[in-house]
Amino acid sequence: MLRALFVDDDPEMLASIRMRARRHRARWTIKAASGGEAALRLLESESFDVVLTDLSMPHVGGGEVLRQARGLRPSAIRMVLSGRADRWLAKDAFNAHQVFTKPAELDDVLARAETALQARSELSLSEIVNVTSGVGVPPSPRVFATLHAALVSPNYEIESVARIVEQDLGLTSRVLQLASSSALGPRRSVSSVRSAVVVLGQTALEHLVLLEEALAPSPRRGGVDLRAHAMLVGRIATALLPRSSDCFVAGVLHNLGHLICDEPDGPGGRHPLLGSYLAALWGFPPNVVTASREHHDPPGDATSLSAVVWAADHVARMGAAALTDGTFEERYGAAVAASWLDASAPFMGAMQIPRGPQESRAINEKRRY
Repeated sequence: MLRALFVDDDPEMLASIRMRARRHRARWTIKAASGGEAALRLLESESFDVVLTDLSMPHVGGGEVLRQARGLRPSAIRMVLSGRADRWLAKDAFNAHQVFTKPAELDDVLARAETALQARSELSLSEIVNVTSGVGVPPSPRVFATLHAALVSPNYEIESVARIVEQDLGLTSRVLQLASSSALGPRRSVSSVRSAVVVLGQTALEHLVLLEEALAPSPRRGGVDLRAHAMLVGRIATALLPRSSDCFVAGVLHNLGHLICDEPDGPGGRHPLLGSYLAALWGFPPNVVTASREHHDPPGDATSLSAVVWAADHVARMGAAALTDGTFEERYGAAVAASWLDASAPFMGAMQIPRGPQESRAINEKRRY
């Protein structure tokens, strides 16, 4: 039986949680605490798999509940349910793994929690605690979560989105730099975050924020420059399966486990399991979590996100050699291999990998069609 603690000082909200919790009682024991003080007493005496709290409460606020929960119940998934999506939310929710804005469906909260709990089923207790509350584990991409909540809100305002970005000076600089870049067309002068949001568009803005938060600049683990490699895999995966909205995110996050586990990159290691749990802990969709776990050993379905991320990772590592090594054809057949190689060929020029004359001719031939 899974156990969850919900914390709020609003009697109507707590009554609603208790009522909606009834349909989940076959799998969940759900307790509701009226305020932060009551929550801390429960955390001291009982164990929980999930702690979800409001932030704005008198006396003991949600931020303190999260901080104490991290120490008292280090394996518990910590979530925030807030009535706002503004630039202060990410700061106040420092110890939270996921952020929900009111009104949030209990079904969605518990489904996200179950995804994370399932993703860690093959980890040891020490690994679970290390990922969930360990020192040096990357903080959750709170700006990304807050930004996403603002972008999908029915009350979406570009000014609100700009204020969320502006809370981080480094992120603001990167957003302005990219929006002014000639990579997006004729070089232009973009002097405000609001203008940059318009130039980049919602999808590109979310992608940039995710990359900035999930991967610190140029860490090297397992002999790979994670940041550059993650961006390239995300771009290639999007080209291989353009109809999927999760390709870029899955590509960026596929090697997330290397931020926790310093081991050679390849099959048989622990980093796929650790990375998939971290992705689930941060609230990413189940198919993204699965792709992280399976990126060295995808299933037989070539249309799955796992297979596409595996293929993109192979191209990013092998460069032009991927055109001739037969890996794709051996696993998925000639038709799939031809399609993938054709879609990925335009990225070969961005890879600093030596190419022979035969490989270069193969690239040029594919670019004609």
